[in-house]
Amino acid sequence: MLNLMRRKNGSPPITRLGFFHLGSDEKDDPVGSLEAEIRKREESQLENTLLVLPEAFNTRGGYYIDRPQIDQRAIPRLQTLAAERGTVFVAGIIDRVGGSNSAYLIDGKATPELLTRKRTGGRACLYTPCKTVEDRFIPCRGVGITALICDDAANAFGDGLRHTVARVESLMMKYSVLCIPACMRPTPALSTARRLGNSISVVLANGDREQHSAIVHGRQEKIPERLDWNEIQLCDLEPEAVRGETSRQA
Repeated sequence: MLNLMRRKNGSPPITRLGFFHLGSDEKDDPVGSLEAEIRKREESQLENTLLVLPEAFNTRGGYYIDRPQIDQRAIPRLQTLAAERGTVFVAGIIDRVGGSNSAYLIDGKATPELLTRKRTGGRACLYTPCKTVEDRFIPCRGVGITALICDDAANAFGDGLRHTVARVESLMMKYSVLCIPACMRPTPALSTARRLGNSISVVLANGDREQHSAIVHGRQEKIPERLDWNEIQLCDLEPEAVRGETSRQA
């Protein structure tokens, strides 16, 4: 309740980046798995965090299930969780079976904002690839945010990548972050995050045990301790040493 009262007076800036790695084979309720991991943490640990969630996060049984079922309450559940914890989510969402594979920015009870739709194919039983470019670049609590989903990020090179970086940096926020909801198996997730992290801060959240999730932010890099379990990893936007030096200068 205290957090909800504070946010009525304005949302504080994002101070951390994070991913939720969905490595467990238990995928009947991805949002419930996230809730279980969040309950393990003190409230202050996730407050003002930009937390990236995997691709198709509202699909019961996981991305690779043959007969997918969509959790119709996934977005409202994430909105409630975001409001209670003061967390901002970027989540991979299947709009409907056979529809678009999308990424949304979820900040409390506000209407979720579309960031991108996936253009790469691969799961005809789950979604239809988008044939147009529908990338958006959104300022949120001091951070410029954009997203690419899974193999769309792995395929980002050259002028296309430079355009994405330039667009998010044009928001003139203190930090610029590329969020990657993913469910990578053959695609090398860690090398993808590292390559893109040369140009921009990157948070990749993977929904499979075959590949890493990763945060690449300046000289900081975070990966899961194990690939076969569920795990939240966090990274401060400003390390303690930098914050301490800034305070002394002030």
